[in-house]
Amino acid sequence: MRQDQTKVSDLVSAPEPKIRSKGFAAKVSEWNTSQPVMAVVFVSLLAVVINCYPIIFCGRSYVSPACVNGLLVYGWWPPLPGMKPGPAPDVLQHGSDSAATMWWGVPVGFIESRSLLEHGELPLWNRYSHAGDTLIGQAVSMLGDPLHLIVIFGHGSAGAWDIKYLAAKFLFCIGFGLLIFRLLENRALS
Repeated sequence: MRQDQTKVSDLVSAPEPKIRSKGFAAKVSEWNTSQPVMAVVFVSLLAVVINCYPIIFCGRSYVSPACVNGLLVYGWWPPLPGMKPGPAPDVLQHGSDSAATMWWGVPVGFIESRSLLEHGELPLWNRYSHAGDTLIGQAVSMLGDPLHLIVIFGHGSAGAWDIKYLAAKFLFCIGFGLLIFRLLENRALS
């Protein structure tokens, strides 16, 4: 009996092993395991900030041109790898419709905002072009888009359009990440 007591006392008086603190990667992995939805939201936010850094940090815009040629995000025409930056090509000459937002969406945003906020009318008609265009049906007025309320309450400004596009990208990233997580049940891939 005395021997058993000695063994217990030896174990009690033995020094405890040192516990290592977890590294940053282990803490992130543990948090990702416990909060997968929040991890998708955080990574989506990080992806949008990295993807849209000229808009967020450099004062660029998606809908407000920096010059007549329509340079919006960059101050030069972004080349392909191995090419030198050069002037922007004339998009009208090549039949591109890249300025459709600037020519149609932004003015319609002003019309919708003024119609709703200043006159209290539902904007179903654009009286300022072609002796009147409808803003319902094929005219793509975006009145049914909840994110378009940002533009309407922002009075159609370029900043309101940029916030709308950034919010749309963020929501798309979250939705796509959660879809992948739901379908494949893979945290790393989502």
